[in-house]
Amino acid sequence: MKKTLSLVFFFFILFSKITIAQEDVRIELMLPFDGLTCSTECYVPIDTSTKVLKLRAFSSKEGIKYKISDAEVSLYRKDRTINYTLIKSNNILLNRLGHREYGDLIIIKIQKVLRANSKNEISTVDRFFPKTITIPVNISE
Repeated sequence: MKKTLSLVFFFFILFSKITIAQEDVRIELMLPFDGLTCSTECYVPIDTSTKVLKLRAFSSKEGIKYKISDAEVSLYRKDRTINYTLIKSNNILLNRLGHREYGDLIIIKIQKVLRANSKNEISTVDRFFPKTITIPVNISE
């Protein structure tokens, strides 16, 4: 009987660690058009003259601040990577990617997010799954 209870307890501990849910962190890309945002696929293209994009990480819980700490921003043209840059903040400087043309795609892969609680103690969000945001590039006016 003791062995059965200990095995049940062992499997309960094992499977309870596996089924931990993802933390409620949402990522949005702030577009330079009157406060428009997108979270995965952007259907509003940015023009080639856009210099900076901002990412915003947030949660429904109050008192917790989030920051992007690892992301890769790539410029794709005709299904191949032209250039990429690594970022460690919420701001993306697009001039690091080089010349952008009509039809290019900017793909942002967010790998790691940091959390600061109300006491400003910083920790890594362990249950954050990588997120990808795709943005088309249009001709500047």
